[in-house]
Amino acid sequence: MSQIVTHSITCPHCGYVGNIAVTERANIDSTTDNKEKIIKKNFFKFRCPDCHKDFQAEYPVLFENLENNLLIYYIPPKETKMISRVERMSVVNAMGNRLRIVNNQNELLEKLMIVQDSLDDIIIEYIKHVIVSSVAKEQRDKIKDLYYAGTNNDQLNFVAPLKDGTYNVNISKSMYLNYNTKYNIKEAYRFIKIDKDNVENFIF
Repeated sequence: MSQIVTHSITCPHCGYVGNIAVTERANIDSTTDNKEKIIKKNFFKFRCPDCHKDFQAEYPVLFENLENNLLIYYIPPKETKMISRVERMSVVNAMGNRLRIVNNQNELLEKLMIVQDSLDDIIIEYIKHVIVSSVAKEQRDKIKDLYYAGTNNDQLNFVAPLKDGTYNVNISKSMYLNYNTKYNIKEAYRFIKIDKDNVENFIF
């Protein structure tokens, strides 16, 4: 169930400062419209009451994808909220939930696409690490982030935003299946951020 709290915002267009009512928890199961808002990047969209221009007003949210036993805590990079606060919520104590942290909307959308396609995010993150490690150094230096972007027949698609466009990589789904068979997953019982720097800590 959604919980409403207030959050301070500053309009990047006119400098207006104020408080808005926001959702501290949001369900993103298939029966809700929140998933579509995330796909369209409208969940954090806000219209300034002063200059009437739209902007993204991001704030911490616990996204509950209970039909897939997944909880995603969205923490914008500039936020200072302690993770212990969300870990005290009753829904977090449910047995069997995967607990993840994301810091931007691309990461949030990626988590949704991975679970929608019945894939494991730790294996996907490991594949991203393998992909980046295998490209030429000149190209690798341009890739700051690589995201899972869905499936196409027997292909898994990945995309990296670049300053001059995008870098796209397609791999055979058999690569995922091979790694999924080869490795076991070590799940944590706390919120974790899975990225290229720590993914190898969660497979064995």
